[in-house]
Amino acid sequence: MGRRPSPPRPSPGRPRLSGPIASAGEVPADPASALCLSCGLCCDGGLFSWVSLTEEDRDRLRANGLDGPDRLPHPCRHYSTPACTIYAVRPAQCCAYRCEVLKAFLDGDMQEHAAHALIDRALSMRAGVSQLLPEGTTFTGFAEDMKTGAPASRSSARLPALARFLAYRLFVERHFLSPDSHWLPREEA
Repeated sequence: MGRRPSPPRPSPGRPRLSGPIASAGEVPADPASALCLSCGLCCDGGLFSWVSLTEEDRDRLRANGLDGPDRLPHPCRHYSTPACTIYAVRPAQCCAYRCEVLKAFLDGDMQEHAAHALIDRALSMRAGVSQLLPEGTTFTGFAEDMKTGAPASRSSARLPALARFLAYRLFVERHFLSPDSHWLPREEA
Protein backbone atom coordinates (compact mmCIF):
# COMPACT_ATOMS: atom_id res chain seq x y z
CA MET A 1 0.00 0.00 0.00
CA GLY A 2 1.59 3.26 -1.12
CA ARG A 3 1.69 6.46 0.80
CA ARG A 4 -0.73 9.12 -0.39
CA PRO A 5 1.14 12.19 -1.64
CA SER A 6 0.81 15.39 0.32
CA PRO A 7 -1.29 18.12 -1.27
CA PRO A 8 0.69 20.79 -3.07
CA ARG A 9 1.44 23.94 -1.12
CA PRO A 10 -0.50 27.02 -2.18
CA SER A 11 1.27 29.56 -4.33
CA PRO A 12 2.68 32.53 -2.37
CA GLY A 13 0.19 35.38 -2.22
CA ARG A 14 -2.67 33.26 -3.52
CA PRO A 15 -4.96 31.49 -1.04
CA ARG A 16 -5.71 27.87 -1.81
CA LEU A 17 -9.46 28.20 -1.26
CA SER A 18 -10.14 31.27 -3.37
CA GLY A 19 -12.72 29.70 -5.69
CA PRO A 20 -16.25 28.69 -4.88
CA ILE A 21 -16.71 25.72 -2.62
CA ALA A 22 -19.10 23.17 -4.05
CA SER A 23 -22.69 23.73 -3.01
CA ALA A 24 -24.85 21.11 -1.36
CA GLY A 25 -25.06 17.92 -3.39
CA GLU A 26 -21.97 18.65 -5.49
CA VAL A 27 -18.63 16.89 -5.22
CA PRO A 28 -16.00 19.36 -3.92
CA ALA A 29 -13.37 20.39 -6.46
CA ASP A 30 -10.44 19.65 -4.14
CA PRO A 31 -9.71 17.86 -0.85
CA ALA A 32 -9.37 21.14 1.08
CA SER A 33 -12.90 22.15 0.06
CA ALA A 34 -14.11 18.70 1.05
CA LEU A 35 -12.64 19.22 4.53
CA CYS A 36 -14.44 22.54 4.94
CA LEU A 37 -17.73 21.14 3.66
CA SER A 38 -17.52 18.21 6.07
CA CYS A 39 -17.01 20.54 9.03
CA GLY A 40 -18.61 23.99 9.18
CA LEU A 41 -17.59 24.67 12.79
CA CYS A 42 -16.30 28.14 11.90
CA CYS A 43 -19.74 29.05 10.48
CA ASP A 44 -22.26 27.22 12.64
CA GLY A 45 -21.35 28.50 16.10
CA GLY A 46 -19.01 25.65 16.97
CA LEU A 47 -15.95 27.92 17.21
CA PHE A 48 -17.09 31.54 17.21
CA SER A 49 -20.20 33.44 18.19
CA TRP A 50 -19.89 36.09 15.46
CA VAL A 51 -17.82 37.51 12.59
CA SER A 52 -16.96 41.19 12.22
CA LEU A 53 -17.95 42.97 9.02
CA THR A 54 -15.80 45.65 7.44
CA GLU A 55 -17.32 48.62 5.63
CA GLU A 56 -16.35 46.89 2.36
CA ASP A 57 -18.14 43.72 3.51
CA ARG A 58 -21.31 45.68 4.29
CA ASP A 59 -21.14 47.48 0.91
CA ARG A 60 -20.62 44.19 -0.95
CA LEU A 61 -23.46 42.50 0.93
CA ARG A 62 -25.79 45.47 0.34
CA ALA A 63 -24.95 45.41 -3.38
CA ASN A 64 -26.15 41.81 -3.36
CA GLY A 65 -29.40 42.59 -1.55
CA LEU A 66 -28.15 41.57 1.88
CA ASP A 67 -28.34 44.24 4.53
CA GLY A 68 -27.16 43.64 8.03
CA PRO A 69 -25.48 44.80 11.20
CA ASP A 70 -21.77 45.35 11.87
CA ARG A 71 -21.29 41.65 12.49
CA LEU A 72 -22.86 38.31 11.61
CA PRO A 73 -23.91 36.33 14.68
CA HIS A 74 -23.27 32.59 14.67
CA PRO A 75 -24.66 30.24 13.77
CA CYS A 76 -24.46 32.30 10.60
CA ARG A 77 -27.83 32.69 8.90
CA HIS A 78 -26.06 32.32 5.56
CA TYR A 79 -24.65 28.90 6.43
CA SER A 80 -26.76 26.03 5.16
CA THR A 81 -25.18 22.67 5.90
CA PRO A 82 -22.76 22.00 4.31
CA ALA A 83 -22.05 25.29 2.54
CA CYS A 84 -22.17 29.07 2.67
CA THR A 85 -25.06 30.50 0.67
CA ILE A 86 -23.16 33.78 0.11
CA TYR A 87 -19.75 32.25 -0.56
CA ALA A 88 -18.96 34.54 -3.52
CA VAL A 89 -19.59 37.69 -1.43
CA ARG A 90 -18.75 36.38 2.05
CA PRO A 91 -17.05 38.69 4.58
CA ALA A 92 -13.29 39.21 4.44
CA GLN A 93 -12.86 37.56 7.84
CA CYS A 94 -14.53 34.42 6.47
CA CYS A 95 -12.32 34.49 3.35
CA ALA A 96 -9.16 34.75 5.42
CA TYR A 97 -9.97 32.25 8.17
CA ARG A 98 -8.21 28.88 8.13
CA CYS A 99 -8.54 26.56 11.11
CA GLU A 100 -5.43 24.76 12.30
CA VAL A 101 -6.64 21.46 10.81
CA LEU A 102 -6.96 23.04 7.36
CA LYS A 103 -3.59 24.79 7.70
CA ALA A 104 -1.86 21.53 8.64
CA PHE A 105 -3.48 19.76 5.69
CA LEU A 106 -2.58 22.51 3.21
CA ASP A 107 1.00 22.59 4.52
CA GLY A 108 1.29 18.82 4.04
CA ASP A 109 1.68 18.22 7.78
CA MET A 110 -1.57 16.22 8.06
CA GLN A 111 -3.07 13.63 5.77
CA GLU A 112 -6.65 13.97 4.58
CA HIS A 113 -7.94 10.97 6.55
CA ALA A 114 -6.42 12.36 9.77
CA ALA A 115 -8.02 15.76 9.17
CA HIS A 116 -11.42 14.14 8.58
CA ALA A 117 -10.98 12.08 11.75
CA LEU A 118 -10.43 15.27 13.81
CA ILE A 119 -13.47 16.91 12.20
CA ASP A 120 -15.64 13.86 12.84
CA ARG A 121 -14.51 13.75 16.47
CA ALA A 122 -15.24 17.46 17.02
CA LEU A 123 -18.69 17.17 15.45
CA SER A 124 -19.45 14.08 17.54
CA MET A 125 -18.31 15.79 20.74
CA ARG A 126 -20.44 18.85 20.00
CA ALA A 127 -23.46 16.64 19.28
CA GLY A 128 -22.86 14.98 22.65
CA VAL A 129 -23.10 18.37 24.36
CA SER A 130 -26.22 19.35 22.43
CA GLN A 131 -28.00 16.11 23.40
CA LEU A 132 -27.69 17.05 27.07
CA LEU A 133 -28.93 20.63 26.75
CA PRO A 134 -32.40 21.58 27.94
CA GLU A 135 -34.96 22.04 25.18
CA GLY A 136 -34.68 25.49 23.64
CA THR A 137 -31.01 25.92 24.60
CA THR A 138 -28.64 26.25 21.67
CA PHE A 139 -25.01 25.18 21.71
CA THR A 140 -23.89 28.79 21.18
CA GLY A 141 -26.22 30.06 23.92
CA PHE A 142 -24.91 27.43 26.31
CA ALA A 143 -21.31 28.34 25.47
CA GLU A 144 -22.01 32.04 26.09
CA ASP A 145 -23.67 31.18 29.42
CA MET A 146 -20.54 29.24 30.39
CA LYS A 147 -18.27 32.13 29.47
CA THR A 148 -20.31 34.80 31.26
CA GLY A 149 -21.08 32.65 34.30
CA ALA A 150 -24.84 33.05 33.94
CA PRO A 151 -26.65 31.52 36.95
CA ALA A 152 -28.40 28.95 34.74
CA SER A 153 -25.01 27.66 33.62
CA ARG A 154 -24.19 26.60 37.17
CA SER A 155 -27.29 24.48 37.80
CA SER A 156 -26.65 20.86 38.73
CA ALA A 157 -28.91 19.77 35.85
CA ARG A 158 -26.35 21.19 33.41
CA LEU A 159 -23.27 19.54 34.93
CA PRO A 160 -23.20 16.60 32.47
CA ALA A 161 -23.46 19.03 29.54
CA LEU A 162 -20.79 21.23 31.13
CA ALA A 163 -18.38 18.29 31.42
CA ARG A 164 -18.87 17.40 27.76
CA PHE A 165 -18.66 21.05 26.73
CA LEU A 166 -15.31 21.48 28.50
CA ALA A 167 -13.94 18.36 26.79
CA TYR A 168 -15.16 19.72 23.43
CA ARG A 169 -13.67 23.12 24.13
CA LEU A 170 -10.27 21.68 25.00
CA PHE A 171 -10.36 19.49 21.88
CA VAL A 172 -11.15 22.33 19.45
CA GLU A 173 -8.68 24.68 21.14
CA ARG A 174 -5.98 22.04 20.74
CA HIS A 175 -6.76 21.03 17.15
CA PHE A 176 -8.77 23.79 15.44
CA LEU A 177 -8.02 27.18 17.00
CA SER A 178 -4.73 29.04 16.75
CA PRO A 179 -3.28 30.49 19.97
CA ASP A 180 -4.50 33.96 18.97
CA SER A 181 -8.07 32.82 18.24
CA HIS A 182 -10.82 34.01 20.53
CA TRP A 183 -13.22 31.53 22.07
CA LEU A 184 -16.96 32.04 22.38
CA PRO A 185 -18.15 34.74 22.58
CA ARG A 186 -15.72 36.18 20.10
CA GLU A 187 -14.39 39.61 20.93
CA GLU A 188 -13.00 41.95 18.28
CA ALA A 189 -11.03 39.93 15.76
